[in-house]
Parts: sequence; structure tokens; C-alpha cells
Amino acid sequence: IISARGSTQAAGEGSLSSVSSLIKQALPGSVSVGLSYPATLDNYESSENTGVVNLKQAITSYTTSCPNSKIVLLGYSQGGQVVGDALGGASFSSEAPLASTYTKNIVAAVSFASPAHVAGKSYNAGTSKGSGIYKRANTATLDTYASRLDDICDSNDLFCDSGSSLTAHTQVVSKYASAGANF
Repeated sequence: IISARGSTQAAGEGSLSSVSSLIKQALPGSVSVGLSYPATLDNYESSENTGVVNLKQAITSYTTSCPNSKIVLLGYSQGGQVVGDALGGASFSSEAPLASTYTKNIVAAVSFASPAHVAGKSYNAGTSKGSGIYKRANTATLDTYASRLDDICDSNDLFCDSGSSLTAHTQVVSKYASAGANF
């Protein structure tokens, strides 16, 4: 399990540790790590792109060492955008999506409150009907993960629904932790 924490959360898994703990309880022997990346609001685009590069590198390295491994990706807020951009191509740079050689190892990806959320996708969950403040322009590659992707966003979320509620944004992981873990 690789967790990409949200903006300004301390290094490690951040609020996603609650989700990874539930997964590890259900699947004994599973391990989780927090993705190493800045997760800053200042220089957001650079921070997010560093996360994309580092996540792709972590997946590539792990699957090269353990070719039969199964990987779960978790992301919250900026980390959710990192997960989507690693799989579907970057929002803020020309960083290509993860090479198809490594995608077979990804069994699930759960994104909580990604600012790149796009309304109307088959893999969406939550109550949102809108798109995020950094709505993904091209979903073609990400759409290929539809059966393995859960993109959770609630109505009025400040970032993933372009709404006005910071509370909706900050409570999404605790609200959907079980659903995300069961996905």
C-alpha cells in the first residue's frame, strides 16, 4: 500500500493511515508506506509533480523487485491528484503516465477529494456532481483504470467539487475510510 498524503500533512501516510490500517487488517501480511514528497501548498504544482515522479519511481522499483506484487494506491487531496496523475498523466507538466509494464500490479487506487476530480466518471464515488478546481483535461488513460479506481468526492467540497466547504474536504477520509478500504 502506497499512501500519498494531503497538502500540509506531516510526512508519512497522514490521514490515510486509517484506511491502510483497515486494509492491513483485512489482508494480513500487507505493508504500507507513505510516499515521500513535499505535499506543500506553496509551490503546489511543483510539489504535486514531485509526488507524481516519486510515486511512479516507487511503483517501478517495487514491481521490478517483486514482479508478482499487488499494489494499492491511496491518495488524499493533493495526494489524490498525485495518484491520478501517476496513472493518467500529469496535470501540471508533461510527465507521462506510468508505463503499462507496471500497471498490471496495481489492484486498486482510491483517491479521496482530488482537486483533479472530473464529474460524471464511472469510477466516481461520494455525493459530488461537480469537478475539481484542477479538473483533469484528458481522462482517456485514467479511464482504463475504471474497474480499479475509486475517486471519492463529496458535494460542496472546496477542492474536488469546486464548492465552498472546507469541512467536506477535511472529513472525506474519515467518512469513507471503510468504503475505500473495502474497494
